[in-house]
Amino acid sequence: MSVAQQETVTIVETNPHKFKLDAGEIYKRKQFIALASAKLKEVTDDVNSSTTKGKLDRDKRDVKPKKKKKSFNFFLFMFLIPRRS
Repeated sequence: MSVAQQETVTIVETNPHKFKLDAGEIYKRKQFIALASAKLKEVTDDVNSSTTKGKLDRDKRDVKPKKKKKSFNFFLFMFLIPRRS
């Protein structure tokens, strides 16, 4: 739990009537914060893992540059076609 989250929970626990929350609701919300924080850490660790970074590096190497389309030179075309008399 982050410092800001902990401060918020402490404020609510100190004066639950102000926020119209009972002990059960505060407990559920603390559990939600704990679960969400754990999941966020899990995802962050996965994204920052060496396996993920290796996959990104391999993908960057494997990307083949797009071939440029050959543009047709209109002026060259005009010189190559026979003119009608």
